[in-house]
Amino acid sequence: MHDTPPEIKPLSVRIYFTSLGLWLALCLGAMATGVALDIRTVETGLSQAGDAFSDQLDRQMVASETVLKGFSALFGAVGRTEPHKAGAYARQVVKSNPQIFALEIVESVAKDQLPAFVAAKRREGIPGFTVKSFSYDSDRKWQPPKEKSAYYPIVFMEPMPPGSEDVLGLDVESVPFLRRAVAEALQREAPVASHPFRLVEGNLAYVVFCPIPQTRWHDVPGPAPAARERLMMVDMVIDATALTQHVKLPVFDGGTVIVHHT
Repeated sequence: MHDTPPEIKPLSVRIYFTSLGLWLALCLGAMATGVALDIRTVETGLSQAGDAFSDQLDRQMVASETVLKGFSALFGAVGRTEPHKAGAYARQVVKSNPQIFALEIVESVAKDQLPAFVAAKRREGIPGFTVKSFSYDSDRKWQPPKEKSAYYPIVFMEPMPPGSEDVLGLDVESVPFLRRAVAEALQREAPVASHPFRLVEGNLAYVVFCPIPQTRWHDVPGPAPAARERLMMVDMVIDATALTQHVKLPVFDGGTVIVHHT
């Protein structure tokens, strides 16, 4: 006598679809968990990269502000009597801080003192010195200075690459976005940055102006009233593209990162 195998009943359609639904739910759950973990990993990586980027920018900005204030103090103390010391300092700090494109000195001069001022600068070793304006917003060419009560020409620049001598004598007030920064720096008697602009070399840059302490009252040739009216400022041209090195953000191929200010 042989035993007959037990009869296998076919699964009902309801059980079949229920099992299939559970399997799909498990697969989708696993996929969702994986995607969520990947997103969290990317978010964490972006946050860490952003913090590191911000810290690096902060360090660069602190270093730049320290250089600016140090140069301001140095030029206020010995710049007019020993300009070679100011030049040596400027070249050294620019070499050590690649984000600094140049250090400059701006000196104010009243309209009625302009001819004597230009003659004095030529005697001091700048033979082609003249005060001029620059049409940054139009054809970007040198132009004669406009009629106004006072001018703010650049009288010192380091480093001085070949071909950049024409910058000396530029009335910084002739450039609108520089004019606003100059006015605010004089009003606050503190460093003030201009709006970004493009250098001739094509890099994005901005300028930080800072009044030189006490140049309103001493160390300026001429009668006392004129000396009180004249002042000097140091400015620092910052190459924004050199502020930090390029970083690779932790995103997937084809991903997009949107950076915004909050």
